[in-house]
Amino acid sequence: MKRLALMFGLALTLTACGGGSGGSSGIPHEPTPTPTPTPTPTPTTVAVTGVSLNKTTMTMEVGESEQITATVSPNNATDKTVSWKSDDTGVATVDDGKITAVAAGTAVITVTTKDGGKTATCTVTVNQPTVAVTGVSLDKKTLKLTVGGSNGKLTATVTPDDATDKSVTWESSDKKVATVKDGVVTPVAEGTATITVKTVDGNKTASCAVTVSAPAPVSTHVTSVALNRGTLQMGSGTTEQLTVTVNPKDATDKTVTWTSSNAAVASVDKKGKVTALASGEAVVTVKSNDGGKTATCKITVVAATSNNGEDVSNEGQDW
Repeated sequence: MKRLALMFGLALTLTACGGGSGGSSGIPHEPTPTPTPTPTPTPTTVAVTGVSLNKTTMTMEVGESEQITATVSPNNATDKTVSWKSDDTGVATVDDGKITAVAAGTAVITVTTKDGGKTATCTVTVNQPTVAVTGVSLDKKTLKLTVGGSNGKLTATVTPDDATDKSVTWESSDKKVATVKDGVVTPVAEGTATITVKTVDGNKTASCAVTVSAPAPVSTHVTSVALNRGTLQMGSGTTEQLTVTVNPKDATDKTVTWTSSNAAVASVDKKGKVTALASGEAVVTVKSNDGGKTATCKITVVAATSNNGEDVSNEGQDW
């Protein structure tokens, strides 16, 4: 009996403490709290501060294409999107940094960032395609000049006609004989020299042989001529020598010609010797070959007899 009461008391104690499987003590329980989820952090935006190009100037030929590269700063910028634009699409176009040369001229390529509108530019110069020089020629192969005389002129022709660089240089093989500048040849001293023209593109050459002669002697021209007789009376069959004076004394060409206005009355030879042939009158004229200067002598021819029928002296008389 005592043992039964002890077991009953133990059972009551376990029930009060909430023991037992599936049993309820009648005392309410606190609910277990649900864990709060950790919030996802919002990404931090990194703004663009600038943009640059790997080239700021370019030279291209029509038909060529070239890629340029844009670098957006900072490197960890959130939005690196850019746009491209040409200020003259007739000269050069651009597509995602690829530039195509369209026609000769200048265009400015601009890249702009979507974030912040930062810009960078590249100036593009477009040239026509290069046409190489194939040859050069001169309008003269030989040239003759005189010391102290006029200069000579040489003209160079570069081929083809549409060559890009048609510039040339000039050179003389002997500047003591002849010099050259821009094709103008100046004689310096007697001798020979070779003038050479050379193209800057391709070093094509052509040459001209120049001969420089000594200056011709300075001519002194005749100013007048005079005869030692202005009139002369002669007997038929007589002769008389006329003497001419050519002025100035240092005239270069003193040669003269003689003529008679009536060779049947009086003739004259090439040295001025007059021969009386028959009664009458004639005019002997002397003329200089230089300048055509003249002088005259009036010749009167009479019968050469005396009052008693004898011949008179053959001496010519200045009556």
